[in-house]
Amino acid sequence: GQYGVNVAPMAITWAFRYVSGKLEHWTGKALVKAQKRRRKEEKAKRKANPEAPWEKLARKEARARRRAEKEAKKQEEARRAAEAEEVERKKRAEEVAKATDRFAPSAVTSENDPSQEDIRAAAAAAAEARMKDNVTESTAFDELD
Repeated sequence: GQYGVNVAPMAITWAFRYVSGKLEHWTGKALVKAQKRRRKEEKAKRKANPEAPWEKLARKEARARRRAEKEAKKQEEARRAAEAEEVERKKRAEEVAKATDRFAPSAVTSENDPSQEDIRAAAAAAAEARMKDNVTESTAFDELD
């Protein structure tokens, strides 16, 4: 039939790609060469003008200061996390105490019955055990990774 392959657009596309590839390669080589030249010049400049002892000391002090600030920031974050955990623990203990007060028979008390403090302590211990169980259950899958 009359169906044909239009070769001209393919040839033009190929030519443009070839030229742009060559141009990119040439530009990249030129840039790398210039960067190497700059590095050599900077190195020669540093060797010709070595760093003064006080400059080196100031640089080392600044680095030590940055490290100390980073460590202090880590410690502050750990302290805040511990405080938040303590607040959460106290909040849960209060909730347990409220629930214990609400559900514990406060009208009937005898010498054989446990005191309100004993009930609160037992409820707090049970809540703490549940919380630890929840933590171990949630971390059980971490070992599978």
